[in-house]
Amino acid sequence: MSLPILNVLENLGVPKNASQIIVLNEPFDWSKTSQIIEEIENRLSETIELGKQKKIIKVVAEALDNVCKHGSIYPTQQVSSFICHYDNEDMLFISTRNLAPNDQIGKLILNVQTLNLSNQEELNKLYRDQLKFGKLNNEGDAGLGLIEIARKSTDNIRFTVEYHDVTNSYFTFLITINVKTL
Repeated sequence: MSLPILNVLENLGVPKNASQIIVLNEPFDWSKTSQIIEEIENRLSETIELGKQKKIIKVVAEALDNVCKHGSIYPTQQVSSFICHYDNEDMLFISTRNLAPNDQIGKLILNVQTLNLSNQEELNKLYRDQLKFGKLNNEGDAGLGLIEIARKSTDNIRFTVEYHDVTNSYFTFLITINVKTL
């Protein structure tokens, strides 16, 4: 049994007093992403200037894309989640959780760790190289999503993996954006 998502996020560093902008804990797909993005845009428009909103929405879109493309589907369980928090320190926390095949977890962890060790210049180079030389896989994924998230995040991507069964594990990651310095 996995930990409730809010407990996992607290363990990853989301403050208890952070306000939830949106919480989606259910199986979801592409059809809900535009609705989620619109909801976040509406909420952010009250407190964050337009230029910064656009950068945040880019990260939100990439995070949602990640869950829709790479999450395992268990129709009888709530296995995917997307949560966005905002605290009074102008920190925005974007998190996703989904089941990922166990045989892909190691590669995913290595990718995130590599991105976390890269500085902004290295991330920009990775992004440009992936645009020039990357190949699309069967799902139409060019491998740009996590790179783009790392480029826009103001802190390392934090993550946790929880065993689910012999086939899949929960992969939760947290993106932190300091709105003041964005």
